[in-house]
Amino acid sequence: MLNIIKANLSRLFKNKLFIAGCILAVVITIYFIDQAEIILDMHFRSIEKAHQLISIGVIMFISIFAPVFQSVEYTNGVIRNKVAMGYKQSEIYAAHLITMIAASLTIILCWIVGGLVAGVPVSSWLITYSVRLFFSMIAYSSFMTFIGMRFRKVATSASLGIVAFQGAFTATIIIFMFVSRTWQTLLGKILVIVGNGSALGRWFANSQLSDPEINTSMIVSIIISLVMAVIYYMIGSFRINKRDLQ
Repeated sequence: MLNIIKANLSRLFKNKLFIAGCILAVVITIYFIDQAEIILDMHFRSIEKAHQLISIGVIMFISIFAPVFQSVEYTNGVIRNKVAMGYKQSEIYAAHLITMIAASLTIILCWIVGGLVAGVPVSSWLITYSVRLFFSMIAYSSFMTFIGMRFRKVATSASLGIVAFQGAFTATIIIFMFVSRTWQTLLGKILVIVGNGSALGRWFANSQLSDPEINTSMIVSIIISLVMAVIYYMIGSFRINKRDLQ
């Protein structure tokens, strides 16, 4: 599987869409923070708050890039060739997940660089939020790998990635709206965990758009992310070696 990972990473860092995404992540972050006083409401104008809000771009990019990057291998017959060489589809799937996690980490690093260039100080907040974002993106990468490896047509995968992003965003708003009404109840506490179970939910919970109390602790955030990553992986890779590659 190591050879597959190496090949995937080589292809990743040569991919023009990914290179463009990394450059844009830096440029847009710098611009957004610089223009925060014009773009944002006065409650969000600090550079830390602007930096956190623009991190939604990390999630948006992976929503499109991951399914496209992976489904192209089906279209080009690359996965079929790998299977013919003796690799199991489960190994290929795991290698793609690791590649998407690497892609997410790279985009996050570009977001951090953009923030630092724009004047965001290195602080406990930046470190804490970056760690939360990375682990939430592990889960999100797992979900997007599931889409890219299950739906083999590029257009279908890209469309589903966009729909998944929009659906997760809408669901996050609805869940946390109910949380605000049921905060002190068992249902409210369950909804907090559910809401924090997605990358968009984690983004929303850490922003000034929500009550700070709905943001789970670092340990809980990491546990939720890893549990969701495992669930998505198990669903996506279920009986994968039995699947027809035609």
